[in-house]
Amino acid sequence: MNSGVRVDSGEEVEITATGEWYPFGNGYGVGPEGCTNRDVCAQEFNQPENVCCMAHAGLIGRIDDEQPFRIGEKRTHRNDGAEAELYLRINDRRLIDNSGDIRVTIKKLSR
Repeated sequence: MNSGVRVDSGEEVEITATGEWYPFGNGYGVGPEGCTNRDVCAQEFNQPENVCCMAHAGLIGRIDDEQPFRIGEKRTHRNDGAEAELYLRINDRRLIDNSGDIRVTIKKLSR
């Protein structure tokens, strides 16, 4: 999802997130850190359901077409590429059974 925030080349953004979403269609909720309960989710980041780099159903981002990166509850990220849009999403390839919401704040930091 396009965040509506353009990040300049060399600029850092601080992204914070709170809330709960339900990635399994069964009422089990997780926060922006994703499913960290080993009794419910495998903890390997490279499982087929994941897009990248963190627990299943965690909050991830990417700038333009660059590689996705982990956000979770809080992350400062520097854009080393060209000025571009910041995109956010759940770390889940199967979106049809997802519900809930995560509230995100994006703060541009000085370069």
